Amino acid sequence: MDSFRLVLSKTQHSTNTTKRSSSTVPLQGAIERVFKAETQSSDFYAPSLLAAVSTEQLTGIIQSLRTQLGSYESATLLSR
Repeated sequence: MDSFRLVLSKTQHSTNTTKRSSSTVPLQGAIERVFKAETQSSDFYAPSLLAAVSTEQLTGIIQSLRTQLGSYESATLLSR
């Protein structure tokens, strides 16, 4: 079976004034949670994203990626 790995590059946004919750999941854990879940939960996403895209649509997007790429394997965060 095919599988995929994500490679991400962290960028800084000087205009981001949103305060993060102290319970924010580390990035790699959050990515794993999203890609391994059978259905997407509103707890996984920021309210601003959910205002534009429903959890049902997000579930479809993730399922489509699994169909095209295979199962999620891992994520790597590159430092700048």
